[in-house]
Formats: sequence, C-alpha cells, structure tokens
Amino acid sequence: MNGYKCIFFGKNVIGRKDKNYFYTAINLNNTDTLYTVLLEKTDTLIDLRKFIVHKGNIYSFGFRGTSLGSPMHVACFDTIGKQLWYKTYPGKRRYANSVVIDDDGNFIVAGSSYKGDGGAFDTTSGWYAKLDTAGNFIWEKEFDRNTSFFTDVLSVFKAESAFYLSSNNDASYFDAHVKDTSFVSLFKINDDGNIRWYRRYLENPYKKNIWAGRFIERNNFAYGIGGYITDEGWQAYTQYSMFVKIDLEGNLKWKRLFKQWHRDNRFFSLTAVPDGFIICADGKDTTHTTGFTDAWIIKTDTNGCIIPGCHLTDGLVQLTNPDAFVTVHPNPATDKITVQINDTRAKLKSYLLYDAKGNFINQQALDNYPETVDIDTNNLLTGTYYLVLELQGGERAVQKIMIKR
Repeated sequence: MNGYKCIFFGKNVIGRKDKNYFYTAINLNNTDTLYTVLLEKTDTLIDLRKFIVHKGNIYSFGFRGTSLGSPMHVACFDTIGKQLWYKTYPGKRRYANSVVIDDDGNFIVAGSSYKGDGGAFDTTSGWYAKLDTAGNFIWEKEFDRNTSFFTDVLSVFKAESAFYLSSNNDASYFDAHVKDTSFVSLFKINDDGNIRWYRRYLENPYKKNIWAGRFIERNNFAYGIGGYITDEGWQAYTQYSMFVKIDLEGNLKWKRLFKQWHRDNRFFSLTAVPDGFIICADGKDTTHTTGFTDAWIIKTDTNGCIIPGCHLTDGLVQLTNPDAFVTVHPNPATDKITVQINDTRAKLKSYLLYDAKGNFINQQALDNYPETVDIDTNNLLTGTYYLVLELQGGERAVQKIMIKR
C-alpha cells in the first residue's frame, strides 16, 4: 500500500480458545514496523487464510471453529486495523484458496468444500462463489465429487475480463477407488459462474500426486506453480517443483521442473517481476523421517529459466543447489576451470557452456561419469558465463563462472 507498505495478519494462540489476532504494517524500504494493531479476542479458533485490499478496506477470508473450513468466516477491517464487520456462515464448511475482484467490485472466491466429520473421514470437492463487499453470497458452485473427482479449486485469476479456475484431480491420494491418472484442469467461467469450457492437461502416468494451483496472469498467459511426483510410493518418492505456462485456451506452452539435490520440493508463492518471476519454495528430505527442510528462492527469466537458453530443452529438471555436490574452481578463472564432483551419487554425463546472454558456446559429452573434468577457457573473453552440468538422471545444474584476463 502507498508503494512501500506490506500489510499482513498474524495470531498469537494460547491454548485453543484464548487467541489474539494482530494486523501489522511494515515499511518495505527499511523493514521498520509502522504499527501493529490487536484485533478483538475471540472465544473460538479463527483461521485467516486469504485477504485482499479493496476500496480502502481489507477483507479476510477464513473459517471459525476447530474443524477445517467450519464454518466459513469473512471479516472487514479498515487500514488502521479496526474491525468493521465479520460474518460466519453456519453449515458452510468452506476453505478459501484464492480471491479476486470482478468488474463490479464483488469477490470471486475459490477453494474447497468439506464434507464429513471434520476428521479422518473428511472429503473435499472443488468450490467457488461470488460475494459482495458486505459478505453476502450472490452465487456459489460446487463440483460433483462423485463424477469429477476435483478435490478443490486451487486458484482463480482474471484475464481479458474473464475468470479462470484451476483445479486438480489427485487420483489416489484422496480417493483410493479412483482409477485414473492425476491431472490438472483449467476452467473458463461466465459471470454467473457457469463453465464456458474446460481443459485437462499435465497428466501424470502415475496414479497420484500432481498439482498446480497458484496461478497468476501475465500478458494474457497463465503461469502456475505446483508439484509433480514420479513414484507411487509415499515414503520414498521423488517430487519436483513445477512451473508452467498456459495460454488462455488451456494449452500448455512449456513446463519446467526444479528440485534440490536429494530433496523433495514444494512451491509456495509465485510473483511476477519486470524481467521474470520470483518463486519461493522448500525442500524436504526424501525419507520424510529426519525432518530436514530447506527454504529456498529462485529467480527465473520470462521463459521460466534460471539461466538463458533453458527453453531449448522443454520439461528439464533443474537442480537449484549445485554446490551440494559439485565444486567449480578457480572462479574467477583464466586459462582453465576444474569441475570436481563431491557426491558419488551425481553421475556427470556432459557439460554445456553459455555466455551471459544465453548464446550457446560449446558442449562436451563425457565418458564413464568422471569425478574431475578440466575445461579449457583460453579462447573465452573476459566476462560472465554459465556452465551447465548434465547428470545421468536428466537433471541439470548451473554454475556461474567469471573469466578474467
């Protein structure tokens, strides 16, 4: 707000029923806290999931109670933290994943509808609705879980005065009886919520676990982040973080896969910046038992590439932490650089060299997966270069190198 403030909600929980919620403004120029305002103490759990600023007010969407999504809760605050109103909706166990504003100033909310006992026997189905700025429902829609198997609506975004929903079918994680591949779907809806068309894409040949839900619009294309699991086993799978570009007819333009070295990965946020995208994620150990987790952030260009030129190989898996298994020295270099593999599980198959603009310079296939490789740099001018290491499993790792004369 005002070009420099960041507004967020938080909570301080004491037990299960004594909770203080707060609202904070931070100056992003120097990270100073401008003010913190305590919201009213509540006599039941409130979970504030999504909020949006509209016409000088802040609207939060969440739920009240101890059962997930039960019941739905909407609140309105002014910009100094004063609560103007809140509403709960008895019987509506709804969970908001995404909120946007339509041309008339109403809210399009998308998420999940819960059914069950609030515990192990809960089931979910995709749900979306239109609400006015007083919290009144104009309409709401819910997918028929028995026929569609859409477990939720993960994202809603606006493009060319139309609204788009993304949803996913996880074929075995939520419903063991579903005999189908996992896939992601894109819907275009009318102003009344009825579906104009539906596209299914990103099918996973395994029976479960593909998702892509956090979509944003940029230059009349949809960009989304998600995950892709390559094995049906839960305790020892390989999960990639996925970044996709889709046109507004639901056609997949490209797909990028990222992972850390020997880590499963999940994306959490996608932000467009003038020259590309910023993605925040985490990586967890593959056994799911030790609890080791890394937070990480990557910057891509507008093609979803960490370095220029990655779009030449669509669907590639890019390792985001090459320092975990390889050392490149000296750096800066003059007449040669040495690549040293420090982890025997990393089988080096070849390398490629690009200049700073993404122009291809050369490529060399390697025999017998050597642990040490010397690369002649006598013919390179002073400047920045990208060394791309290709591993046996198809992953790519990138090291930035400098040449000085």
